[in-house]
Amino acid sequence: MSDLQVCVEVSEEWKGEKVTKELVEKIKQKVPNPKFILLFTTAQYKDELKRILSGIKSAFPKSPLIGGTVMAFMTSENCYAHGVTAFALNYSKMDVAVGIGHNTKRNPKKAAKECSKMIESELKDSKYKNKILLSFISGSEVPDIPGIGRRSIIKSGTLAKTMMSSFKFSQEVLQKGFGREGEVLEELLKNLPDYNLIGGSPLDDKLMVNYQFLNENFFMESVVCLGIKTDLNFNLNYANGAVPSNIKFKITKISDDKQIIHEINNEPAVPKFLKLMDWPENFLDERRWPRILPYFPLLFNKNNEIFLRPISMILGNSIGFMSRIENPNVYMTFMSGLKMINAVDDILPKKYTPDFGLFVSCAVRLMGLGYKIYDVRNKILKYFKGKPFLLIYASGEYVYEPKNGLRYLQESIASSLFKTIK
Repeated sequence: MSDLQVCVEVSEEWKGEKVTKELVEKIKQKVPNPKFILLFTTAQYKDELKRILSGIKSAFPKSPLIGGTVMAFMTSENCYAHGVTAFALNYSKMDVAVGIGHNTKRNPKKAAKECSKMIESELKDSKYKNKILLSFISGSEVPDIPGIGRRSIIKSGTLAKTMMSSFKFSQEVLQKGFGREGEVLEELLKNLPDYNLIGGSPLDDKLMVNYQFLNENFFMESVVCLGIKTDLNFNLNYANGAVPSNIKFKITKISDDKQIIHEINNEPAVPKFLKLMDWPENFLDERRWPRILPYFPLLFNKNNEIFLRPISMILGNSIGFMSRIENPNVYMTFMSGLKMINAVDDILPKKYTPDFGLFVSCAVRLMGLGYKIYDVRNKILKYFKGKPFLLIYASGEYVYEPKNGLRYLQESIASSLFKTIK
């Protein structure tokens, strides 16, 4: 029989000491000596992080711990917009190592190299053939504009130009603004190409600040990874439920980082976009935008796969995104809660019986689903039949398989389903 032990535990206590006490007691009952611990907190715990991390690490000093802040999470117990969750695992046929790299917006390649070297060094002598990385990379942070605050809709052309001209300075000096997770991932996987990977970008509930956890410490603008070598089988997948609409256009001018569209069909991007969508000029409003954001992402094809990019900023006549658009030929897609819910079926293969699962889903999907996330949970509950799982809501999700390459995703749900060899 397998000696696999897994638990997913939750605390909704507010104080760090009480969170630690509850989680430690629960974990020790089911997984007394974890091989590793994943820990995620919602944004309300930023002032309690040191106490929580130090308390759990002191209780399990030999167990590597990584994680970060998330908008929400889901377990077999419930869905949580407030709380702390710990995933603990022990298994004899497994070797693990942690890595960290800093300054991901200033120098993403250097951060990735730092992280990958730590993992490669620790696991080079492992005898196990199945390899996977669990990766969490600091994501986008909406900059605080003097006199304006944090806004997603900037209608002033002058202010928008000033902001766009300062983005590089903001990223490399202040380490604010759009994330550079794609560049981190590419370098990470260049150094560890035979590993599989699943991960997400930590965030808070307002895209203002995010934290990455490693053992008893928390960091900003960093990448943390758990490297695993094991004999466990795993199945990686993703889905979004999107289909192209009949609204198609070509991006004719885009920023060097491919995250800001300046022109669509050789016309200024925002007016042309409004015309294509048949929306009035005042439709793009700061108060309205969070409610409609999940339902109108852009869609492009890459290697015969569909990728989504929800609009994150309006910058005068330009449109900004949190990650790269990798094909100039773009479609609109019209999402719905039903499409998002039904997409979950695509990542739960009927002929696969996992012992546990880890999921990373986009926070934009959470915004679109609202209370319907319980329909997602019901599907996953039914599939796992009492086995443990954890789903976190991040600001971006990523999957890599050596045979299929890197999929940098948004407004999708990514899955990793693990099972023992019988």
